[in-house]
Parts: sequence; C-alpha cells; structure tokens
Amino acid sequence: MLAYPRPRQTHQPEFVGLIPLLLAAILAVFSVGAGAAETKDNKPIPPLGKEYIIEDSLFITPKSHPGLFSFNGRWLRYRDTFYASSWPATSVNVLIYGDECSIKLRPPRNTGVIKNQRFLVSVDGSPQLVLSLPPYNAEENPVFDVRIDLPPTDPSIKEEAENSAKLVPHVVEIMSDEENPLHILGISMTNTVVRQGSSWVANQRRIPHIEFVADKSSNFYPSVNQTSLYAASRSLGLRQTYIHKYDTCFSSHCYKARGGLAQQYEWLSPFDGNPKPADARNEMPFFHVFNRIQRLFETTEPQFVVVDVGDNDLLKGVSPHNFYTDLQMFLGQLIVNHRPDAQIFVIIRDGRYFHETEDAVISMRNSNVHAVYFGQESADWWRAFFCSYILPLADQNYPYAEFCSAPGLTQITGSSATSGFFSFLIILGLVASVSYAIYVNRGYILSLIQGSSNLPHYTTSSSKPLMSETA
Repeated sequence: MLAYPRPRQTHQPEFVGLIPLLLAAILAVFSVGAGAAETKDNKPIPPLGKEYIIEDSLFITPKSHPGLFSFNGRWLRYRDTFYASSWPATSVNVLIYGDECSIKLRPPRNTGVIKNQRFLVSVDGSPQLVLSLPPYNAEENPVFDVRIDLPPTDPSIKEEAENSAKLVPHVVEIMSDEENPLHILGISMTNTVVRQGSSWVANQRRIPHIEFVADKSSNFYPSVNQTSLYAASRSLGLRQTYIHKYDTCFSSHCYKARGGLAQQYEWLSPFDGNPKPADARNEMPFFHVFNRIQRLFETTEPQFVVVDVGDNDLLKGVSPHNFYTDLQMFLGQLIVNHRPDAQIFVIIRDGRYFHETEDAVISMRNSNVHAVYFGQESADWWRAFFCSYILPLADQNYPYAEFCSAPGLTQITGSSATSGFFSFLIILGLVASVSYAIYVNRGYILSLIQGSSNLPHYTTSSSKPLMSETA
C-alpha cells in the first residue's frame, strides 16, 4: 500500500477572512460620496483639510522664494510686509511662471483716504503700464489683489520647454510711486514646482546698477520716468535708482530744518517733516534711517553713482562757498562710508557752480571720482555718456557692445570724463616747467628788463675792429 504524503496545512492569519468585508465597507462608504459619508452613529465624516488640497495658485514672497525676487532702490522689511521707499523709481523684479499673476498689496499706514494710488508694471521689458487702485481708506487696512496679465509664450519655445519638462518664466518689473509707495505682501502665480537657485539673482547683479543723485525743478521735470535720462538708461537695460526730490536743494543751506539731499541721502525716504521730529537736524527715528549692513533681505549695491546737483541751490541763492563745502563733504562721505567701491561721476554744467564743482572733484584726489562736462539734455547724450564711460567698466559678461553699436550713437571723447585730479596734475606740471625755465634764465631775463642803459657800450670804426671803451 502506497503511502501518499498528507497535504501541508497552511495557517492563515485570522483577519484574512475579513478582507472581503472591509473592501465591501469601503466601497459602500465611497458610493454615497465624501460629503454624505456617515459613521455607524449617523455622524458625518469630516472632509480632508486644506493642507491636502492642491491649490491652483502658488503664493510667493521674498521670504519664501528669495531666488525669484530682485530689488532695486531702498526697501524695508517689517514682519511679512516689504515697504518701498518714497525715492522715485524704487522697483522690484520678479521671476513669474504661468499665464497670469496677481500682486497682493497693503495700503500705506495711517494715511487716511487715498483716491489715486498708482504703480507701473512692465513684463519682459515691454513698455510700462500704469495700474491704479480704487479709492480706499487706509485706516481700514484693506488688502488688494491686483491682477497682471502675462503675454503668451512663443509656441515654439513653449513646445521645446514642455518636451524638456521645464517652464518658460516671465520677468515682471513693478515700480512704486513716490507719492504712495507700495507695501507688498507677495505675488500669486500658477502653481508650479520651482526648484530655486541663485543663478537668476546672480545674473541680475551683473547688470550695471547706477544710482543718480540729482535735484531738479518740477517746472522742467514732471516725473523721473519721463526724463531723457530715464529713457536712455532703460533703453540700455540698466538698473537705475534715484536719490531725487523736486524743489529740494542739494545743500542744507536752503532750508536747514528740512535738510538737503546731501543729508537725506542717508535716509530710507526723503524727509518732509512727517513723522517727527520735524527738524532734520535732530536725530531721526531708526525706522527712517537706511541701514545698509543689517538688512532683513539682500539688495544690490550700485556700482556707479552719478552726481548732478546744484540747480535748486542756484535758484535759492546758495553761495558758491557753501555749495563747494557741502559737495566736498558729500563726495568724501561717498568714498569713505556710503559707496567705497563705486565709480563716481560728477556732472559739471556751464553756469551752475562750474568752478566750485571742479574744485570739489579735484580736492578728492581719488581715481574713482571723475568730472564729466555736460553736453545737452537729450537721451542721445546720456546714452553716449553711458556707452563711453560707464558700460566699459561694467561686468564683462554684460553685452554693452551690442547696445552701444546703434547707428548714429556718438561716443564722447576727450577730457570730459577724465578725473579732475589728473587734469590738475597736468596743469601743475606745465606751471612747474615754465617756472623752472624762468628760474634758470633769470639773469638774462633780468638784464632784458633793466634796459639797454645798464648794458656795456661799444664804439665802431671803419678801420678798427669792434672793442670796448675800456680796452
């Protein structure tokens, strides 16, 4: 009799038999929908929280996505709000993905009813558009979401980007208005997985950044973005910031209680007597002093400073001596404290403290300070100035040759941008050479001055050679 092995008995866990029952229960729950799901006690099952829901938009801030923001001018961060200063042309560039975005704004603090708050927006270098907010009461602290339409991406570029699993970004420039500066909370854009890096911000730093210190009369320059200087800078793709206030003198001798641009340069915003103290000669609150060292976020320091001051001082009757001393002190502060690594160009104009400006530049005796003799107020002259002297000193990776090779662009040549110190040395050398020649030939020159009466007398004869009377 053959003995067959008995089949091995497998021991299964006790809960295996419950699996069909569990599956049936799960299907029964989901068959009636998440909103109508109930427990055995007839109590509704709470829905999933917002943290499990994929939003349609992504909210970015300079704090959460620092690699997508690049600031121009003077800004201050207070908690989660980024405050633009009241200096003109204060702006921020943002790297945006998607087809649309919206900027979230807070109103200026304690400013009452604001009827016309505007700001400028440019996408990918396009002409600037003016966006306005509806009238509101700032004391109610409303929050605004302002939509910005982005242009459609070129189909060929978009297809190539989709094949490489990448998106094509847009660069959105948002420029604040000096009358009602922006208070930015952040920007909402299409929900995108952004792998942040520092390459874009690093490239933004390579763009030449110029800071203009200028005082102009409002009768001739209604706003900074309408000047030929601004148009020339923008056409070359330069980063530009302004320490500029209409009807404000450069020197403090116009209105001592308000101060001049030479003093206001150190402040976050121009001083207008509000808030207290009402006298600029008193100590300013810390909130209003621009701190370049302990900032809560990084901005780019300008590599070039253009000083074009004296118009309002001349109208207000500031003496040449007071203007010279204030300009000399200001240039010294730029070199030592404010912009020690920057190239400084001082504009000299005919009929506007011409010799005093020259003397202030010469007295610096610094190779980073240059005197520039102004030609004419036009965008062409400013472009020629940038292409002749500033862009050749900029980052070598910046394609200034492409921007400056436009037809009809005249390069400025000569000593107009030569350092005043070197001009002083040339003049001094010529004076020394003439003085040395006079010193060496002093005896002969003195004899010529004394006249022929003091010279030896000679007589002539037709039969004798020439000899002296004493011979």
